[in-house]
Amino acid sequence: MVERPPRILVVDDDPRVRDLLTGILADEGLSVTAVADGTEATALLDTREFSLVIMDVRLGEGQDGREVIERARLTQPELKSLYISGGTAGLAYNPDLDGFISKPFRKREVIGCVWELHYREPRRRQTEADAGGTG
Repeated sequence: MVERPPRILVVDDDPRVRDLLTGILADEGLSVTAVADGTEATALLDTREFSLVIMDVRLGEGQDGREVIERARLTQPELKSLYISGGTAGLAYNPDLDGFISKPFRKREVIGCVWELHYREPRRRQTEADAGGTG
């Protein structure tokens, strides 16, 4: 059985960054959709399923990429995100589902992070049964 390539949503308000990421990912044979803002991203995330979102932390018009992902995780709790930003101030993320790279980035850094996140297995939350409890 052939595995379907990851479906990636790229969200960045800078068209040069969007085009660069789209090209890098398409050259890798990945399925890519790119949008410019959190409103467009939210609309897509409400109607389509993606394996991974590459999200600029600071989008134009005061939008916060982390808020877009948090909202999307209300209906897609295991949605993975690779955050990108020129800075890291105040960046808190979920180590099971998220990664981070700084701008400027290198092609192989993006590809490596995408594949690592794609194959990353979220840690299971330990339940009483897992701990040997009787309930």
